Amino acid sequence: MSQAFNATPENRALVSASPDILFVVKHAKIEPVSVGENAWLDSSKLNDLTLDELFDEARVEAIREAIESAERSDTKRAKMELLIGPDSPEIWGYLGLTKAQIFELTLVPLEEQRCLFAMRNTTELSRLQQAHLRDVMRDPLTGLRSHRALITVLEKSFGEAQRFDNMRFALVIADIDNFSDINDQYGWDAGDQVLKRFAEKIALTQRSSDFICRFGDDIFAMLLSEADIGDAVGMGHRLQTIAAELEFEFAKEPLNITLSIGTSAYIPEETETVHQLIHQAQDNLLIAQTHGGNEIISPV
Repeated sequence: MSQAFNATPENRALVSASPDILFVVKHAKIEPVSVGENAWLDSSKLNDLTLDELFDEARVEAIREAIESAERSDTKRAKMELLIGPDSPEIWGYLGLTKAQIFELTLVPLEEQRCLFAMRNTTELSRLQQAHLRDVMRDPLTGLRSHRALITVLEKSFGEAQRFDNMRFALVIADIDNFSDINDQYGWDAGDQVLKRFAEKIALTQRSSDFICRFGDDIFAMLLSEADIGDAVGMGHRLQTIAAELEFEFAKEPLNITLSIGTSAYIPEETETVHQLIHQAQDNLLIAQTHGGNEIISPV
């Protein structure tokens, strides 16, 4: 264990239990403490290296600023994420790294101008988090994107519309009328067939710049780029036609599926938030439903 790190029995136990790469930096010189679970790392090669050799100039500057911030903070620590490869910088290949890895770096300032560096490999955790995010962003039944994904895309469109003149976009939210009756009469599997078939058909109507998602149980939403409220109403009519023409083997007679639809559109100096745009479309959808369904309502 490094002489720069107080080797008390308690500290030795903590180091032994830690999966992290641990080293102490004093006057920019590195003294290794532990490689943790990183068997690829030859700790003897860390001896007497400097921060400037271990990281590039921009990263070293960011680390120094983080250490100064940690010294002023109540927690006395700072964290940052590092993407390190065997060639970035090349010293890591010399130390034993064979492929790019993601690390969470924790910096803990110590006495006498020393700082403890703890590098935890989070590559696998990051991969799992990204996979989970992809799952969350996509509806497993229909294969369409999810409500959460729509919020993300809407926020991006809203931000672009605020930065650039003449940008427009519109939102269409469509609900299958009396969908619960289909589930009650034909079963849940039949209801799932309706949702999947409708999703497949509407996906064929979208332009590459449009965005479709499953907004709720039997509710779908479309974000139309370069579109105004008239375009949204026109898309609503197309969606109603698609729904009306759906046929299913489980039903001996046509289901006569209809849609209630609410629309909204971005209006400069009037649309203040993404949620305002969504709420306006939802309010118009509710009006369509209270009128008995099979109707398209747009802002007055």
